[in-house]
Amino acid sequence: MKSNSFLIWLLLIAMSVTSHHLVSAQNTVLVKVLDLNGNPLPNAYVVAFQSDSEIINGYTDDEGAIVGSLVSNSTIHILVYYEGLKIGDFRLPPSSVVTLKCSVIPFAVKVTNYEGKPIENALVKFSWYIYGWRYQQALTNEEGFAYFRLPLSTYYLSIKKTIGDNELELLTDVVRINSSTQMLLCALDLYD
Repeated sequence: MKSNSFLIWLLLIAMSVTSHHLVSAQNTVLVKVLDLNGNPLPNAYVVAFQSDSEIINGYTDDEGAIVGSLVSNSTIHILVYYEGLKIGDFRLPPSSVVTLKCSVIPFAVKVTNYEGKPIENALVKFSWYIYGWRYQQALTNEEGFAYFRLPLSTYYLSIKKTIGDNELELLTDVVRINSSTQMLLCALDLYD
């Protein structure tokens, strides 16, 4: 009888250890953050809450992913920010993998003169104010393109070109980036 009770006791311990590992694996949540085109979004700031407990607080990796730990079977509230702007606010049932498509879009700016000739090395800058001035900027390539990925919002757009010792402000405007933005074409009064 002692050997039977020892086996039962050993079996209970084994079940307890196995069940602990299963629960631990099920308590992990992987959050994947994507832009509107389905591309991973690195450096998005994610904060998630469940049952009044913070379960995630940090930035996504190069694959747009971040991991947290579930604390209950209640709804997960996830807030996502990119470049200081809120790009997602989600309330979801608990799950081991959550994929979020957020309001960020990749797009191009093409800078040409009025004759349609590309303007190379123009500085294209989008700026906005969220707890201080923030910006994304890029130089145009030989085809006149500069590439960006920004949240859907309104921005100040400026385009500058240095010719010799002079920096020329070619354009200053306010633009709205929306979900259908693929390219902005800027034809400027600049000739060789």
